[in-house]
Amino acid sequence: MKDNLENAFRNSLQDYEAPYDPKAWEAVSSKLGAQPTAVTGGTSSVFKWVLASVLVGAVATGAFFLFDHPTDVNTAEHNAEPIENNSVKAPMDNEFVPNTEEGSDEEVIVPVKEKNTEEQPSNQIERSTVEGEKEKTTARNNNQSTKEVVFVPTENNKEEAQIAQEDPKVVEEKFVAGYISSAMVCEGESATVSNTDNKAKVKFKFAEEWIVIQPGKSVTIDPSLQDELTFVNGNGEVIEKTFVKVQGLPSANFTYEANIYEGGLPVVICEAYGDYASYEWTFDDELKRSSVEVKHHFFEKGDYDVALKVVDRNGCENTSMKTIRIRDKYNLMAVDAFKPNGSDIRNRTFMPYSLTERNVKFQLTIVDPIDNSVVFTSSDARNAWDGTDQKTGKMTPSNKAYMWKVQILDPLPNERPIYAGTIVHN
Repeated sequence: MKDNLENAFRNSLQDYEAPYDPKAWEAVSSKLGAQPTAVTGGTSSVFKWVLASVLVGAVATGAFFLFDHPTDVNTAEHNAEPIENNSVKAPMDNEFVPNTEEGSDEEVIVPVKEKNTEEQPSNQIERSTVEGEKEKTTARNNNQSTKEVVFVPTENNKEEAQIAQEDPKVVEEKFVAGYISSAMVCEGESATVSNTDNKAKVKFKFAEEWIVIQPGKSVTIDPSLQDELTFVNGNGEVIEKTFVKVQGLPSANFTYEANIYEGGLPVVICEAYGDYASYEWTFDDELKRSSVEVKHHFFEKGDYDVALKVVDRNGCENTSMKTIRIRDKYNLMAVDAFKPNGSDIRNRTFMPYSLTERNVKFQLTIVDPIDNSVVFTSSDARNAWDGTDQKTGKMTPSNKAYMWKVQILDPLPNERPIYAGTIVHN
């Protein structure tokens, strides 16, 4: 400290030169009770040198306090070091620190530890945030002066500032209305409620039950239990209502006729009730798409399942099934006896009746069962057997049973290609 004080005196007085003012000298001399004398010689010269020394000392002392303890605002601003970023420069070790106690002009040495400017002591930042106003931050650094930093929320941090004012742990969930797969469903069908939002949830009431759908998920409901869906937000307030119409199913009932023949073929005729968009018939697992009426052939004896599925104009469908019994095996509607010389012209020859009605290619063969010889052949339905042996040209013995066989060259689906039986002519 001594070296610093001497340097301060030396620097202050190095280039200093006090001006000489005769009037000031005479004023001082008069106060000391001395008579003005010549500049040189005698006692007056001693007084002049003493007074000059006093003035020089006063000026030096004033200069020291003037430069080392600035009191004028302009001088302080001129000698102060620039402050960067509105921060207070921390004193270094063993540096002069002014004594801040009131009424003290002494300078003391305060040891100051080096501080990490990145650390922020606790309880030094106080924030006050009001929506729509500026945010003021008051920073206190121990016993140093207090300064205010004004923070203006931007468009990006306004929402964050508002959330910070509230409880940061409470995050309000967002709820939106769901998407219904269809505004109309058929009776017995389900509907899908989807959440197409990737961030919000869907909450709705259905059939007296609350259902929540997570983002990007979906659930299945049965609209036949209720036709109204009420979507709400997190506070239970209704945001949308949706109605799902449940369409009744069409009637798939039908009538049928079986064990009848048409065009020389056994046929089942089925007819559906109502006018629908489409009909789908299934005869013993054989699928046929047709209209309201359909015909089918069963060639064998037995019980068969017939099913009908109808689709109405709304796209709703329904199915029903019935079992049909076929009593007789189809054998070309052939008789087992004929009378060549009888009065009934329809029974004088033998030709399976179906062959006369059907437009089909065939080969008829009559065989004698005793020697397996061929008695008669024909491939024309108009050329029937009248009992004559084609080899001899004579009438075959009466009351004798002969075997017949018909091969169908282009049979219908599910039709066997070979038919056979016995025939007796009386």
